[in-house]
Amino acid sequence: MSPPPHVPLDAWIAGRLRAAGLDPGDSPETFRAALTRWQAIRLAETLDHARAHSLRYRKTLSPSLAETLRSRTAAGFAGPALRGALAALPPTAPEELAGDPEAFLAVSPSEVEGVISVPSSGTSGKIKRVYATAEDLRDTVDFFAHGMRSLLDPGARVAMLMSGDRPGSVGDLFSRAMDQAGMDCRILSPAAAEEDILARLASFRPHCLVALPGQALSLARHPGAGALNPLSVLLSADAVSPVLAGAVAAGLGGPVFTHYGMTETGLAGAVECRERRGCHGREADLYLEILDAGGQALDPEAHHGITPWGEIAVTTLTRRAMPLLRYRSGDRGRLITLPCPCGSSLHRLEVQGRLGERAPLRGGPGISLWDMDNCLYGLPFVSGFAVTAHYADKDCTRLAGLLLELRPTQDAPADAPQRAEKALARLLPEGIPLRVLLSGDLPRTGKQAIRHLADPGGFRLPAPEA
Repeated sequence: MSPPPHVPLDAWIAGRLRAAGLDPGDSPETFRAALTRWQAIRLAETLDHARAHSLRYRKTLSPSLAETLRSRTAAGFAGPALRGALAALPPTAPEELAGDPEAFLAVSPSEVEGVISVPSSGTSGKIKRVYATAEDLRDTVDFFAHGMRSLLDPGARVAMLMSGDRPGSVGDLFSRAMDQAGMDCRILSPAAAEEDILARLASFRPHCLVALPGQALSLARHPGAGALNPLSVLLSADAVSPVLAGAVAAGLGGPVFTHYGMTETGLAGAVECRERRGCHGREADLYLEILDAGGQALDPEAHHGITPWGEIAVTTLTRRAMPLLRYRSGDRGRLITLPCPCGSSLHRLEVQGRLGERAPLRGGPGISLWDMDNCLYGLPFVSGFAVTAHYADKDCTRLAGLLLELRPTQDAPADAPQRAEKALARLLPEGIPLRVLLSGDLPRTGKQAIRHLADPGGFRLPAPEA
């Protein structure tokens, strides 16, 4: 029995399993068993490759770990062997990658086909560089193609608001994937004026728009958004709060799907199906774990098929240029192994923003960017915002106050700052100063983040506008 036609990710993976001599069978149980064996085999290969060619992992990997994993997999204990091998590996921190990306490189420079450089959120002033071979990029293209087939039929029109002018960029890879999927794709510049973007979308009339959450919301709350109805939207590259997703759906007139990925996963990671009950993982290429605060993996089966919330960790299984073992993403998520109504046998991932994106408060965990998203995007006159946390000490531990800058919609009421201040104040303990300013110059592109500013001389904010 083949996977249902609306779960092409399963069919794609089943084909790879068969090509490797593994039988996915005709049931979810046999599919999962074959996929687990694939993951164990690929992890053993990755351990050998990383130990032989990566300076970072050459120092930390035991030469016997891969052989133990192979022998236990061959004896029919692929699942326990896989979990045991991973538990023996210490997590890889983002600061390590930012501090010395070349130490993770596991191929010669001549084999590198793509390099993506991104600022590190964990190491100030340093850049994370992620390398890819042609085969690594091909796997990303394949996932994009089959993932979009989970949402759209061949012949669909897709518009993407991300950079695509450079080979190996997300727009370039996505465009190649849409050609492979038989879909008509247009890459639109995210830096263009919103009126121009809306005009091009109205002319092209895509069945799906792919965009960053913040930019999609800004478009959804533009007066010209109504002309795009109906339009489905795939949000990617940043956290998607329920309130933001609802506002985008209301403004653009169609269902909202989410994709989880980061540069370190090769851009592609997990994507929602038409059921929209979590993102199905790219499990032939990535092994996903949820770690508790102590760095230990949480077992979904010990929690009735849904792990508690924790940190998402990623192990690459097929990447040649830059293998990463138990890479700590800094993202908060949970893993679901229960069956999905869509018929897919792939596990699902739910994500709730970044663990470190919060302003600390006395006597508690602090206020998170996720909380702010759900609060502020519920206000119909907000099309974007930026938060600066001011501190009374150089170590940024004693919060002195918050500065909230709002990008208002064109029809925002005159008392928009006061209404936003009242809404956000509900999340803060009494006595925390809060100032709200309107700003039409906030960027519509890029990831949302809290800016932390040491202000040892006291909490100084711009004077309110007259």
